[in-house]
Amino acid sequence: MLQEGDPATALRLANAELAERTAEFGTEHADTLTARRLLIPLYREALGPPAAIVEARRLTEDISRPLGRAGASYRPSDQPG
Repeated sequence: MLQEGDPATALRLANAELAERTAEFGTEHADTLTARRLLIPLYREALGPPAAIVEARRLTEDISRPLGRAGASYRPSDQPG
């Protein structure tokens, strides 16, 4: 959808997929966190930079919560599934 010029629809579909992933793996699973990280550029395209920044901050907070101080340098894609 993004290549077709419809970032809002792409974001809606991606968020639906994220909801399924979250239901399957949980909110703190590395795959869920990675999926959320990958959505940030889509938020920027669909809703603008402020929305992307809000999502990035939420993700950072969610990563930091279970990991404590180590969360500041945590990258979900580096973690084993």
